[in-house]
Amino acid sequence: MRRNAAVKIVRKNVGSHRLQYGSILRKSLKVFGVWVVMAMVGCSVRIDWPEHRVAFHLEPMPADQMMSSRGAVNIEHATIGISSIELVPCETGLSVYDLLIPSAHAHGIEASETMLLRDAPIPLQTAKLGAVSPPKGRYCAVRVNVQACEGAPDKGSLTISGTVDDQKFTVQTHARTDIELPIDLELGSDSQHEDLVLVAHPNQWFDGVDPLSVDADVQILQNLSLSIEVAQ
Repeated sequence: MRRNAAVKIVRKNVGSHRLQYGSILRKSLKVFGVWVVMAMVGCSVRIDWPEHRVAFHLEPMPADQMMSSRGAVNIEHATIGISSIELVPCETGLSVYDLLIPSAHAHGIEASETMLLRDAPIPLQTAKLGAVSPPKGRYCAVRVNVQACEGAPDKGSLTISGTVDDQKFTVQTHARTDIELPIDLELGSDSQHEDLVLVAHPNQWFDGVDPLSVDADVQILQNLSLSIEVAQ
């Protein structure tokens, strides 16, 4: 009788262990199934980032008369080498967007969602400069790089020709300057199209400058840089 009781007890314990193993296996299969479903759903989900477009324009204001230290100036031809225009974020820290999708300009400035590159000088007149597609965020400045463009290095960063005091003049410089213009631009979760206009005031270009002097080029470039503002 004792032996049978012992045998019965052993068989009961073995059955209990089988039940426990079966329960653990079923739970594991359930967890695995949930993980597979989540993985399949995750693969089918696409993150749609908001599509922002910021366009840049150049617009010199009309000037009835431009005065220099030598007298009234009449401009016949003027070009400026704008090699790049960049949106400058208010915060320099990496965003979630940057961490998930690193931008190409991390290795150079050839491609950037915030920087527009140009390879040829443009006339100093109303013109469309191009557009960028920046990520969402707040931007506090526009940085304009003025220098001789790679596509036309002989044209210089600024070339102006005209007449003053009945004398013809041509001013050309290869000097480089960065113009940082304050803005307040917020790009949110919804797609936005914005226009930023670089407004130049030609009546300031020749303030205190003799267009026939040897250093007129640097002075005019400085005056032109100070005469530009951004209209949103």
